Amino acid sequence: MSINPFGKLSPARLKQFEATLGFPLPADYREFLRLKNGGKFQGAVVRIAALQANVALDEFFGLDLDDRLNLEVWNYQYYYKKPAGSLVIGADPGGGMVLLGLDPGWSGLYYWDHSHWFEKSTPEQSIYLMAATFTELMAMVR
Repeated sequence: MSINPFGKLSPARLKQFEATLGFPLPADYREFLRLKNGGKFQGAVVRIAALQANVALDEFFGLDLDDRLNLEVWNYQYYYKKPAGSLVIGADPGGGMVLLGLDPGWSGLYYWDHSHWFEKSTPEQSIYLMAATFTELMAMVR
């Protein structure tokens, strides 16, 4: 698995983003943004136990990028659709999304099958735990 990073972010830009969000990002994800500012995957998959399936990862979004790859744009567009207390941070090639749960009640990284691609997904259940932390998720990617 490899990821082609989009660049680096300054600590000041990260602080500005966190101020806009109104809360700090988890340290491991914050460091990923600082060093890579998201990136495009090449042949990456992760196993989602609750789906009993592998999901391909396409990209993690960053800041100050074109709209298709921009964290702020994605989260603005999905503000009323995404679960409260979450941040859209990435996508698979089919449009499924990676969510960072920021609410203490459901922190972690989740796969959001909002288009119900997988047979198991329904309007009532389409969010699946991927990993407890960003570091753990990155270690699971193959």
